[in-house]
Amino acid sequence: MCVKNALKGESNFIHYCDFDRIIHWLRFFPEELQLLSLVLANTDFLITSRTTRAFLTHPQIQQEMEGITNQAFSLFSGFKTDVTAGSSAMNKKTAQLLINNSRAEHNETDTEWPMLAMSSSLVVRQVKFEGLEFETPDYFEEEIRRAGGLEAWKKKLDADPQQRESRLKLAMSSIKILPGNA
Repeated sequence: MCVKNALKGESNFIHYCDFDRIIHWLRFFPEELQLLSLVLANTDFLITSRTTRAFLTHPQIQQEMEGITNQAFSLFSGFKTDVTAGSSAMNKKTAQLLINNSRAEHNETDTEWPMLAMSSSLVVRQVKFEGLEFETPDYFEEEIRRAGGLEAWKKKLDADPQQRESRLKLAMSSIKILPGNA
């Protein structure tokens, strides 16, 4: 729905990303966001991946489950990448193709969209960004303080069975939507 609404705008490009992630990115790595428009000028679909450092800032459970998804996508696509950062960018032509062909119901778009673009012979590129580090702590300062610091708070997230279940479900649905798994 977000991409469909974005097509009504005047920009030739769409950046699909969670607002909390964009706010963090703007606060700490604003120069990286300027790079998007430069890369998109010659790209149909941009996989915005995390640098190794940015990926490792996330809780262990998130790294594990997203690692499984990234590995599955890499096997299907033929190149090693991180598609689970919750951010991608595209031109309007690609956005319309995705709207017309997507069968994802939730965040399975992380794997489905780049595969749809690749299977349509569009120009797909990847750029790694520091700004895609773990942004969630920006909004939980009090909880982090009460837990005894960021690492203790992340360990609580790792130990939470609901976190494990939701991350596992997302990994499974993101892999299932890849071609040949329907």
